[in-house]
Amino acid sequence: PSLATSGGSVSIVRVKAANGTDVNTLVAEVPVGGDPFSVTATADGRRLFVSNAADGTVSVVDLGAVGEGPYVRVADVLVGAEPHGTAERDGKVYVANYGEGTLSVIDARTLS
Repeated sequence: PSLATSGGSVSIVRVKAANGTDVNTLVAEVPVGGDPFSVTATADGRRLFVSNAADGTVSVVDLGAVGEGPYVRVADVLVGAEPHGTAERDGKVYVANYGEGTLSVIDARTLS
């Protein structure tokens, strides 16, 4: 599907500065699909996967080199009805589709 123009958003917050002090600064607000529910980061910290319960999609947010931005939504991947929980392991993102009792698997690199 094409990127939705309305929906929810995910906040990117920096909680620690490079020197370890607390900063709690809002860095970016990235638009995602409708009713965002769960967020999972890849092990390398370069992408976020956000399940969108209202749309049956997972929004993919590129975090740039090692999470330093720019923060850009690059794709919406169609999954099952009411995707809720997400988890990443070994380059795969697992999505629990609550509305139909199924599991979708997304390759974190190719998004297929």
